[in-house]
This record gives sequence, structure tokens and C-alpha cells, in this order.
Amino acid sequence: MKLAPADYRIKWPNDVLFNQQKIAGILIECKSDLKKALTVVIGVGINIKLSQRFIAKIEYPVTDLYQITQHRLNRNELLARFLIELYKVLAIFKTSGFEPFREEWLKFHCYHNQSVVLHLPKNEIIEGIAVGVTNEGELILKTEYGHRNYSMGDISLRPKFER
Repeated sequence: MKLAPADYRIKWPNDVLFNQQKIAGILIECKSDLKKALTVVIGVGINIKLSQRFIAKIEYPVTDLYQITQHRLNRNELLARFLIELYKVLAIFKTSGFEPFREEWLKFHCYHNQSVVLHLPKNEIIEGIAVGVTNEGELILKTEYGHRNYSMGDISLRPKFER
């Protein structure tokens, strides 16, 4: 079963949304040793079928594939399809980095060219306009101090609401 990509958006740095509700999250951790060898661990969580009790405990809007499709999806088939696509994407990324994906990524970014509040570690808050991402995947914010790039720590992104 294919789902229409127009219904999905990306929330930088690692969330996938469907109709402004979180449906998946991606975490990537990189580590290099003294010999400059790089190890990458990619974790992907996809909401397949969440209980209403679980949904009620979450502080932000969420959905799952069952609510969207009204079908029970075969988890093994879903995983197989996902791994095939991930293998293709990682092969391109290995040789070319993020750059070949940048324009498509921007098409799906839910806060592109919108005012946002960025929450950084140590309670630092940055306000600006999400104007893009670099070829390395860093968020580019247009702030009162000019364009700034952000990539580190536990960064969350929220739309800025008028006060």
C-alpha cells in the first residue's frame, strides 16, 4: 500500500508528520574513533497502531498508520519495503551526502519560511525564520543577527505564535 506523499511533512530535525500529527521519528547518532572510523546508528520509530490510552498521555498530536489507512498493515512487509528504500537512499548518501536530497527535503519541511522558536540545550531560545537547510542538513534560521545554522544537541522546533 502506497501513501500519498503530499499528506506528509518533515519537522526538522527528526520528525515525520501527517496532517500536523507525529507519525514517525528518526534518530541518528554518529561516533568516530581515533583512527577516524565513523560508526552511524540510525533509529526509526513508526507509529503503526497506537492505543487510545497511549495517545491520551502524549503531550503533542500523534497519529498512526492504522488511523490513516483503516487497515492493519503487515509489519514485516512494511519493514522490508522500508529497508529496501533506506538501502537505496544510503547508497546515494554515501557517495554524495545530503545535497541530492536537499531540495526534496525543503518541499516537505512543514515550517519552511515560517517564524519559529528554536529551543536549544541549556534553555537557550532562538527566534527566527526557518529559511532552509545546509547541504549538511543543518537548519538555517534568519535571526535578528543574520543567518545562523543549527545542528547540535536536542533541538526542538515549534511554530512561533503571535503574542
